[in-house]
Amino acid sequence: MKKLALFVVLGFILTSILGGCGTKSVAGTTWALDGGEYQGHEISREEMEDTYGEILYMFRSDNVVTVSVDGMTDEGTWTQDGKTVTIGGIGSLELKGNKLIMEDSESTIVFKKK
Repeated sequence: MKKLALFVVLGFILTSILGGCGTKSVAGTTWALDGGEYQGHEISREEMEDTYGEILYMFRSDNVVTVSVDGMTDEGTWTQDGKTVTIGGIGSLELKGNKLIMEDSESTIVFKKK
């Protein structure tokens, strides 16, 4: 009986530890524009900021996201399913390491965790 209990406890500990190695939540983080690509041409962060100003996504733990574009802000909701972060009314971004990437057929926009 003691061995069974020990295996159950060890299994729980290992599951908890290894489960934490997966995708991390974006809750409580801020992401800033880092550059992108349009129709195969790379666009630097500086070039994009010259056109649009600073762009930030601030993800709160209550699933509210604040989007700031050149100092003007708006709020919406967000969800996360694995590496996919979906912002209501905007679309989905893919979490890849310390970057969030938004892609469509013509462009890619990259955000870096601040």
